[in-house]
Amino acid sequence: QITNCTFYNIGDCAIDLKGGNVDTLKSGNNKIENCFLSRIATNNKNAAAIILRGCGNSCIKNTIGGTSFHAITYYGNDHMIKYNEIFNVNRTCDDVGVIYCGRNYVHRGDEIAYNFIHDVEPILVQSRGFNPAIYWDDSASGQTAHHNIIVNALIGVYFCGQKDIFNNNTIVNAKR
Repeated sequence: QITNCTFYNIGDCAIDLKGGNVDTLKSGNNKIENCFLSRIATNNKNAAAIILRGCGNSCIKNTIGGTSFHAITYYGNDHMIKYNEIFNVNRTCDDVGVIYCGRNYVHRGDEIAYNFIHDVEPILVQSRGFNPAIYWDDSASGQTAHHNIIVNALIGVYFCGQKDIFNNNTIVNAKR
């Protein structure tokens, strides 16, 4: 468990957590909870603040702000990403999401719920403007997002897979 920690002014990814077994779907039951992350990826602009890998891990009640890339990237099955506040992220990169997964059709059962994502519009003029708050990329399928609030984002959600569930979310002031 990583709980009640502060990560500030980190040059690369702040937390890269792997646990559980995707082949057997055995949960790792690892937790990142009630942490504060700010000024992440100051040297490596293409590093997520948090990466979840494996099966059955969670990222709950964290505050994440001030990173140029994804706030949370996840790979695997049955992860829970809940009750986080995320703001001022992925504002200087393009084709990135606030919460991102992709490139594997069998990573399923992940849940994104009750998060407050706000003020995440890109600020660079050269940006193509493809920065979804929730980004299910390149055949990511079987994902669920519900009861999230997304405010002041360029794009609320982007799907590129099958059998995803996106319900009971609120999106305010999204350009697309």
